[in-house]
Amino acid sequence: MDQPLDIYVNVQRQSRNPSETKREIQSSQNIYENVLIHTADTKRAGPALSGAKDGRKSSCRVAAVCLGLLCLLLLTILVTLVFLFTVSNSEQKMKMVQLQTSYNNLTKERDQLQTSYNTLTKERDQLQTSYNTLTKERDQLQTSYNTLTKERDQLQTSYNTLTKERDRLQTSYNNLTKERDQLQTSYNTLTKERDRLQTSYNTLTKERDQLQTSYNTLTKERDRLQTSYNTLTKERDQLQTSYNTLTKERDQLQTSYNNLTKERDQLQTSYNTLTKERDQLQTRYNNVTKERDQLQASYNNLVKDRDQLQTNLANAARKI
Repeated sequence: MDQPLDIYVNVQRQSRNPSETKREIQSSQNIYENVLIHTADTKRAGPALSGAKDGRKSSCRVAAVCLGLLCLLLLTILVTLVFLFTVSNSEQKMKMVQLQTSYNNLTKERDQLQTSYNTLTKERDQLQTSYNTLTKERDQLQTSYNTLTKERDQLQTSYNTLTKERDRLQTSYNNLTKERDQLQTSYNTLTKERDRLQTSYNTLTKERDQLQTSYNTLTKERDRLQTSYNTLTKERDQLQTSYNTLTKERDQLQTSYNNLTKERDQLQTSYNTLTKERDQLQTRYNNVTKERDQLQASYNNLVKDRDQLQTNLANAARKI
């Protein structure tokens, strides 16, 4: 009776490792075969034993048959559990491989998006730097333009003042010319009277001398006015040349200002486009991050389910 009890105890033991379970199943089968052989040998020796031993042999046979049936039942249960565990383990491994593949793909996409995001950030910073530089240059040109405009206005005021003075001098010159013409007429008249009035020669000579003196004075004044007129004419020409030069520079500055304005608008458009693309990439990055977190949560749940199944299988094996 000690040997069947040992067999029953050995059959109830089970390892958590499938390989050890298979080895125990094989050993249980070998023990069961030994029990059957022992039972057959006992049946062959029946007529030689005494009547007292027949009852003991019958009880041993019943116990051996019961133990054999129990061994078969346990063997069937163990084979079924091993099969179920193997199938579940293979499915879990396939799911783990699929999840790992998906996780690797998402990681690669995330790295690519991060690289694209960094590249766009660098390009945006470069465009921002260029935009700031152009803005500073535009402000400097605007300051220069305002300064030139003030100088132009001052020169225009000076030019108008000189023009008024020139007109006033021209009027004075015309008046003196008229007076000179009148004096010339008087002089001619006096000359005729001198020829006609010999007696008044001395008087006319004095008057002539006076007229000659006045004439010389007027001549000097005329020469002085002519010099002033020539000087004013040169200054007017210089002012006209300066005015034309300033006008050309103003037009060039206006053209440069318009070009800078167009470039600024183009940079603003490019900046807005890059901003929209950055926002789209940020949205896609956030969506991928959410999907990754969901997959991570699903992966964690699957790992928990796998651990729970292993625990339940171990508990079931201990109960068996």
